[in-house]
Amino acid sequence: MVTEELLTYIFDGASHSLAPSMTTWLTASRRYTEFVTTFRDKIRKKLRTTPDPENLLDLRLELETAYLLLQERRLTVAYEPLPPRATRSPDFGVTYTTSLTFMVEVTRLRAATLIDATSQ
Repeated sequence: MVTEELLTYIFDGASHSLAPSMTTWLTASRRYTEFVTTFRDKIRKKLRTTPDPENLLDLRLELETAYLLLQERRLTVAYEPLPPRATRSPDFGVTYTTSLTFMVEVTRLRAATLIDATSQ
């Protein structure tokens, strides 16, 4: 899938606040393009069901984290690899070469979270 076609698909052909970042990452990394192509339906659904600006920033951080992880050629990244459960599950399953797999949860610290943490 060509970058433009991929962007049109995941953003439903509409303008979106995350489109410039996604365009940059997709044009900069063939591995990231492969990642987004593989998980395009999941990414598209998240974009469509996340209207809140704060949650969009969380999603942006998840997608940027995938981009950064994929800069290391020895890592393979899977997006939300575990089946949905009642509790939160990790955002990424990361495999180093073929011998080590670990999970990554991406959390964006928010101002309210920081204030609560320092007051305890």
